[in-house]
Amino acid sequence: MEADMMGMHMAFFPSENGNGKVSGALVASPYHTPSQNGVKVYINCNPDLAGALSRVEKAGGKVTLPKTAIPDSGFMAFFEDTEGNLTGLHSMQ
Repeated sequence: MEADMMGMHMAFFPSENGNGKVSGALVASPYHTPSQNGVKVYINCNPDLAGALSRVEKAGGKVTLPKTAIPDSGFMAFFEDTEGNLTGLHSMQ
């Protein structure tokens, strides 16, 4: 679902109250500035982040850290999206 409110354009992730799953929204406004230096969000890509990572450049993004092993904790990667945000991916394979 998308909505405009309080000078912001918001795209909401699907949610069900009380189900314990993560939800949230993407927000665009004059008050939100894309950045590589802000908080890093890691997206769970189990079982293997390789599939999601392979689509980044086709969608206009840039892989900044290829799939990298984390000792005893799976794998991670980073990409920069088309707005300049740096996002992490994580998977166990």
